[in-house]
Amino acid sequence: MSMTDQEAHFTTHPQFRQIALVVYIGVIIIGIFDWSSGRPPSTLIPIDSRIRFGIFCGAILFLILLEVSRHSFWGYQLSIRDSLYLFITILLSSIVLSVSNYFYTQFLFLIAILFSELTFHKRIRIITIITTFLLLFLRMAFGPRQDFISPADLENLMIFIVAMLLIMMLARLIKRESSQRQRLQALNNELNASNQQLKASTEQLAEMAVINERNRLARDIHDGLGHHLAAVSIQLEMGIKLYEKDPNATFKAMNAAKIAAKEALNDVRNSVQTLRESDDQFELEPAIKLLIERFQTENLDIKFKVDGDESDYSQMSRMVLYRAVQEGLTNAHKHAAASRVSLWLQFKNEQAHLRIVDNGTGFNAEEQSRGMGLQGIRERVAKLGGSFTIDSRQSEGTVLDILIPNGA
Repeated sequence: MSMTDQEAHFTTHPQFRQIALVVYIGVIIIGIFDWSSGRPPSTLIPIDSRIRFGIFCGAILFLILLEVSRHSFWGYQLSIRDSLYLFITILLSSIVLSVSNYFYTQFLFLIAILFSELTFHKRIRIITIITTFLLLFLRMAFGPRQDFISPADLENLMIFIVAMLLIMMLARLIKRESSQRQRLQALNNELNASNQQLKASTEQLAEMAVINERNRLARDIHDGLGHHLAAVSIQLEMGIKLYEKDPNATFKAMNAAKIAAKEALNDVRNSVQTLRESDDQFELEPAIKLLIERFQTENLDIKFKVDGDESDYSQMSRMVLYRAVQEGLTNAHKHAAASRVSLWLQFKNEQAHLRIVDNGTGFNAEEQSRGMGLQGIRERVAKLGGSFTIDSRQSEGTVLDILIPNGA
């Protein structure tokens, strides 16, 4: 056992130090009381009773000193220190027992047994118990009364056995309490570590939320304000081209541009309002029809068909479908130079299906599908657990298919 492990084992048993000191101090106090009452210790050893009492007090005082300083008194490895401590405890207790006839001095052996129960493995514990019983037997067999074993000795031996059983039960309770304390400490350390991880995860989630919100705002600006401004640009271009040929058409184009600009302003206001609350219901079909009116011109014919009921779908799902239509119409007019666009929107129990088909110039889907607009739609659809596919070929037009599950 390493130094650190054994020191940790010592510190989990503060009860032992208290019990040992109580027993040592109790024995010396009672011994001093007996001496002062005219009952000096007497044994077979032919020495003066005052010397025997001095040995008695000196041995117990040394036990007290040993107990108080056992964490730092010895400079050996801790396993050796344990063995020395146990050996010296038994030796000093035997000296006290041999120079006195005080029956309560046999309880000093209980400290050795308790220390052994708390510190050593089973073999050492058994050896400690056998050793203490052997010393008690020799003390009773060859004690100061010069008889082998008297009834009083047997009574003291039975008292010692009962006390020893209590000490062994106490040691078991102390070890159980120490084990529970160590487990609680380990759980507390794990809890602290988990709290630190949770704090770090919370900070990461907050940072991710900020990033996601920035991305969402970027998509909203592109898909909302950007499309309105695109419509303004379309109408202005038309007005410029028709200025000399048809002033009335120019006026209509300018008026349409004005309406689109106003809608762009309203869209910005709605986006700001959405940041505060998003309880207003959004109706998809009317919004798409207004969008078609804004994009449809003499050069761009837009067909729209709806099957099913959109009311079973969430506002978020309907908004994503609306943004997809915005992106599809903008790309068809601005980039693909399409003359025809077909919109088909189908609501089923399990999913909604949006298909946008144009007859424009087409493009390489693998190279150009990562633009801001299409990428934003892809991210929105993926967030709802849906799918977004593009089928486009040069000079053959483009087909966009979007599937969004119900309940998303």
